[in-house]
Amino acid sequence: DTAFASHFLNAQELSELIHLHGVDKVLFATDCPWSTAPDELALLRRVGVTGSDLENILWKNAACLLKLAL
Repeated sequence: DTAFASHFLNAQELSELIHLHGVDKVLFATDCPWSTAPDELALLRRVGVTGSDLENILWKNAACLLKLAL
């Protein structure tokens, strides 16, 4: 997951991790109060994640993992 990634990874490093493991294996997360949703979302945007990939990371991957109806 992306929790606290904005404090340890730059955009290039996160991009490499996403491509290494696949967008379908990445979950959006924060470690509030140490990390905030806007900080983690900003990092994903700096990486260039958009469209369906962003939607998958933000919520669809978690919904699938938890077997929630989409």
